[in-house]
Amino acid sequence: MNTLNNNPSSETQRNMILELIANNRCMSTLDARNNSIMHPAMRIKELRSMGHNIVTNWIRQADQAGVMHRIAVYTHDGDAE
Repeated sequence: MNTLNNNPSSETQRNMILELIANNRCMSTLDARNNSIMHPAMRIKELRSMGHNIVTNWIRQADQAGVMHRIAVYTHDGDAE
């Protein structure tokens, strides 16, 4: 996925998250950051407040430098009624 510009808006980032989750069934914090979403937890919080049921699970994963981190993996469980 490519960003629309060098500083995507919060709305663009939320849309990118929804697209990542839809295409990949899940999105990790590292996936988000690799797609120019620097504060994915806030964007997820905003999406939840908009009615999206997004589930968080925690895993340990290495970054590009091989350093292990505890990161969130987000999945979409449909929209609220």
